Amino acid sequence: LIHLGDDIVISGLNAGERVSFAPHAHRVSVETEDSKYVGRLPDDLSRHLIKLMLAGNEYECLVRSVVPDGVRVFIRETKRADKLRDFHSFPATEKAGYSAFTPPELVHEEKPDVSSPGEEDE
Repeated sequence: LIHLGDDIVISGLNAGERVSFAPHAHRVSVETEDSKYVGRLPDDLSRHLIKLMLAGNEYECLVRSVVPDGVRVFIRETKRADKLRDFHSFPATEKAGYSAFTPPELVHEEKPDVSSPGEEDE
């Protein structure tokens, strides 16, 4: 989230806690269940979700994590409008299912010799 709310509200949040959307003309705010402002979604995501919500989609939002400088949330589509039945709110990308990992046994502490074959140390 961006433009976070009051520190007291943020510090009272817990991972897994349900929060709600408060859509406006050009932004989507996130609020606690008792309507206290937490923060807002970035503009590009707000614009995307507003368009889908106006078409009839519904979403739920849960706190993913709270750290001193930010709040992260999970957004899940709970209802898809009939006219959007073939349109995914959050399409998967090629990178979504891939996570790079190099096993520790393949990481070498020694540095390879990168000098040219004709070079000599002087």
